[in-house]
Amino acid sequence: MSTDPQSLITAGKCFACFTSSTAEIMKLALLAAISTNHNPANQTDPASLLSQAKCYSCNSNASQPKLMELALLAQIAS
Repeated sequence: MSTDPQSLITAGKCFACFTSSTAEIMKLALLAAISTNHNPANQTDPASLLSQAKCYSCNSNASQPKLMELALLAQIAS
């Protein structure tokens, strides 16, 4: 994937339902690309990420995009 802004926005269209912030959409798309490059088996769709982030939501009042970001970072870290 090219990392120009329009490519990230296009790749992150599935995250647009959860945030109106273009920067947040681009960040989630970039983290998803990094995660799947790290491990192609990683599930990076919003539903999977929110499911993976259930344990984080108990410990914070983070928004859904922030929870998805945490799940993606956890995938990359493992």
